[in-house]
Amino acid sequence: MPNFSQLFGGGSVVKGVQRGVTESQSGAYANYTIKVPISAVNPEKTLVNILTQYSSGAEGWETTISARLLNATTLEIYAIRSSPGGMFGPAISWEVIEFG
Repeated sequence: MPNFSQLFGGGSVVKGVQRGVTESQSGAYANYTIKVPISAVNPEKTLVNILTQYSSGAEGWETTISARLLNATTLEIYAIRSSPGGMFGPAISWEVIEFG
């Protein structure tokens, strides 16, 4: 398996960083996809990070979040909410880092 330097080239510099916050949807047991427009990046030289951590303190409440580049101009966030009530989910913080 290639390491970071092999994928992005040793000594690569950051070409650009895009960050944002996307509101999640509310409701119990909701699965949803959010498509976020971003400035164009080279998907082969780009990383996506989810920066959200959240705990409601309610027993049985759970949210799983994943993200990927759908294409050069679209970030896709997928969330699965497992909640016994109609609680609000967390805001989803993300960043897209493109290397030169």
